[in-house]
Amino acid sequence: MELTLVKEIEAKGIPGRGPVQLTDQQAQLVNIKTVPVTKGPLDQTIRAVGQVVVNEEKTAALNSRVMGWVEKLYVDTTGAPVTKGQPLMALYSPDLYSAQQDYLIARRQGGSLKESARKRLELFGISDEQIAALEKTGTPTNTLDITAPLDGTVIEKKIQPAQMVQPGMPLYRIADLSEVWVQAEIYESELPFVKKDQKAVVKIPAYSGREWEGRVDFIYPFLEGKTRTNMVRLVLPNPEGMLKPEMYVNVEIKNDLGEELSVPSSAVFNTGKQQYLFVETDKGVFVPTLVELGPVVGDRQLIRSGVEAGDAVVVDGNFLLDSESQLKAAASGEPHAKVAEGAKEGQE
Repeated sequence: MELTLVKEIEAKGIPGRGPVQLTDQQAQLVNIKTVPVTKGPLDQTIRAVGQVVVNEEKTAALNSRVMGWVEKLYVDTTGAPVTKGQPLMALYSPDLYSAQQDYLIARRQGGSLKESARKRLELFGISDEQIAALEKTGTPTNTLDITAPLDGTVIEKKIQPAQMVQPGMPLYRIADLSEVWVQAEIYESELPFVKKDQKAVVKIPAYSGREWEGRVDFIYPFLEGKTRTNMVRLVLPNPEGMLKPEMYVNVEIKNDLGEELSVPSSAVFNTGKQQYLFVETDKGVFVPTLVELGPVVGDRQLIRSGVEAGDAVVVDGNFLLDSESQLKAAASGEPHAKVAEGAKEGQE
């Protein structure tokens, strides 16, 4: 079937493309379908897979500051809940014992020597409360209790009873799990729609029907090269402790785009150098028209310029139109095809 142009119309700045005019019968045979360009409110939901991790801002690592031996473990299991100030272990250290003696002697003498001796105790990790107890009793202790620096859960325990420890050796790692992070991978094309402090919803397959609300706390400043994704960090309250580190979750980030001009994605041709679609300017007259594209939202393509709301664009049969448009442009010998008015209708 030959598609014939019947009046002179110029394509809008698209090299190698010309306008095409069809009769009603031809348009029906090739299944041409048009829809209007719409302008209205658009909502977008970005869906991603994430993983629960501990909140690094609510995590503390306990390391030994002196050489010594583990005299006793008060908290001997990973996963045990602890409160701030709770004794975790008793450490025997000759260096600590000597430092306590030096402080008691310096305290009796007074002056700058006392401050220097107290500073040494603080550098060994002895708290103000423990120093006050030493001043009250006046007797150095053989062991020192290492206490929890915050309320939380023991997520790592690196020591055993009677074990020798060295300065810098890790002892415990404690995390407050009442608030956790979720790290989600967002596709590169969706990054323009993700902003800091944006609301997000987290769902867990194991807890059907439950949702947790959080917010975007941080967008990492680098991309994963192999997957072309960007890590986004969410912060979520976790008062019941149902969100557990290493748990996989589904993330939804909702975005209100406001009033936007859009067409179905199937309407757009993208050659890499130019983007265009076919607009029905008159009945049966289809003109290839350059457009400036915005991002894709679901099955809709946002349009920045080139068409207006209400313009009829082709969404079905446009590949045949594009082929005929190229043939007509080549036959005319002009980069922007023109068609002589009064040409006869094509025959099947």
